Amino acid sequence: MTLLRFDIYYENREYARMMGDPLLGVVYAESKNEAETIAIKNGLGGTGGCWAVCRNEKSE
Repeated sequence: MTLLRFDIYYENREYARMMGDPLLGVVYAESKNEAETIAIKNGLGGTGGCWAVCRNEKSE
């Protein structure tokens, strides 16, 4: 399978907004769940968890 690029953000929207909605990091994984697991293992998102957003551009 191809690795996809995921941007990692705070999972809690209210906290993220208070912190300026920062990009916490970038993870390459096969799925959103795997990206979130990798991000948590690497310490992204702190104790509040993280949210992964796929950022791969569609080729035309």
